[in-house]
Amino acid sequence: MEVNIGQNQVLLQIKSDDRYLRLVRTMVEEISLLAGFAPHDISDIVLAVDEACANIIKHAYGGDKSKDIFIKLSLLSSGIEVILKDYGRKVSPEKMKGRELDEIRPGGLGIYFMKKIMDSVQYITRDSVEGTELIMVKYVKKCG
Repeated sequence: MEVNIGQNQVLLQIKSDDRYLRLVRTMVEEISLLAGFAPHDISDIVLAVDEACANIIKHAYGGDKSKDIFIKLSLLSSGIEVILKDYGRKVSPEKMKGRELDEIRPGGLGIYFMKKIMDSVQYITRDSVEGTELIMVKYVKKCG
């Protein structure tokens, strides 16, 4: 694992092993706190990023714990941006859909939660580059 902290951003490089997700959740929580999110929003943001990382581990890397996940957490003037990059199996963004909520079974809700929680969720795949980049943005809601 590697951590780099710069001005208004944190860069993490972890192995695709779910035991490192606790550290990711902690960093996301701290950045969200710095951005000024309310506690319930922080919990939601942590959930969205955790689900995204779990999807990379399960789907992009097929459970291979030796692969790398790159995470960039950036403070924006009015929120945060989270970028996750993997070099695993690509899936067309059109095919990345959560299951229907009325279909009762475990799993399959990660993408639904990410899209429900975050203000912007964008998958980027390029033909000439391996893997997928996921960009998620959440803005702090101003009261008043």
